[in-house]
Amino acid sequence: MKKIVEIYKSYNPMKKPSLKKFKDVVEACGGNITAIAKAFGCYRATIYHWAENPEFRAIIDEYRGRLFDEALEAARQLAIGVPKRDDEGNLLGWIERPEPQTVRYLLGVLGRREGFGEETTVKANVSFESLTDAQLDEMARRLAREIKTEEEGGEPEETARYGRDITNTPLELDEI
Repeated sequence: MKKIVEIYKSYNPMKKPSLKKFKDVVEACGGNITAIAKAFGCYRATIYHWAENPEFRAIIDEYRGRLFDEALEAARQLAIGVPKRDDEGNLLGWIERPEPQTVRYLLGVLGRREGFGEETTVKANVSFESLTDAQLDEMARRLAREIKTEEEGGEPEETARYGRDITNTPLELDEI
């Protein structure tokens, strides 16, 4: 990066660089717009102005796409871990253990098309048109508390309040 900054220190920021020079700087600066602007001795706004040209935009997008691919590969390594194997391929242990949160995230986000991810189904024997705004707000608050409690692995708050688990019980309007 320092070498790139030195190379372009005398660069006239009012003049748009060649695509080759721009690509070299984008790669040397890791796609960071602030660093690119510093290397050219101009403002970030100038870089964004240059990027209005599709060829300049494509250089930034290409680098950031490659960066995303590298980050995805790093996440993949975190998710599956790094196994230690013998010469026959038998698992001996782990150099780096799989990271469960990364597995969950990747399945939840990238696996949606394959049916993975979190889904909440709400069933109610209530005509929502007949409810007041206050009743709808209270239902939304109760549902949010219930979901939060389940995510934290605790007992639903309604069990303590009503002395029974009402999560599978039809919601009565007078309980709202």
